Amino acid sequence: MSLFGKLFHKEQNDLAEREKHTEQNVQAQDGKSFETSLGKFTYVYAPNSNPPEIGYESELQWYDMPEDAGERLKYFSVGCYIDCNTTDTMEAGICLDRLIRLFEDRVWTDRRVKQAAADHFAGENGMIKDCDGMDISKEEFVEQLEVTFISLYRDGSTVFSVDHGCELDLDGEIHVIYDDRDQVTFQMDEEFDGS
Repeated sequence: MSLFGKLFHKEQNDLAEREKHTEQNVQAQDGKSFETSLGKFTYVYAPNSNPPEIGYESELQWYDMPEDAGERLKYFSVGCYIDCNTTDTMEAGICLDRLIRLFEDRVWTDRRVKQAAADHFAGENGMIKDCDGMDISKEEFVEQLEVTFISLYRDGSTVFSVDHGCELDLDGEIHVIYDDRDQVTFQMDEEFDGS
């Protein structure tokens, strides 16, 4: 078999495996919602929102549930939005597949997103000014960050909305945006929401 044939055959096998994996994770679908191993996804149609949403929303257990009862009271699930494959279908397999892959590496992904935010806000000395004007290390900053929402769009971009716990003198959340080439940019609420 030629090199091209082997590569093409491997791509076909990879695609078949991803489709199989996605199908296994979608347990039931009624047109307006579907269940997966990650949770229940409910259809949303808000074409006039910014950015437009034609897809599904869910709540994910992105972080492990704490064992301590007191800590469980403070636990929150992470919101999630995934685009439909196109604006004129209710199928969302492309973004769901990407979400499943993210979720499989969620500890690494979570750390990567937080580290990117820390690197972005750090000064030349490697420190970050908190809301009181005090220097904190990137490591301290990362420990305060919490992903609150994850959005996956059909254009290949993924947005992680991150709460900085008022460590920064900024209103709202940090939106860490990875495009389809894995290039990262940052926006605050006002810019992200377009308000």
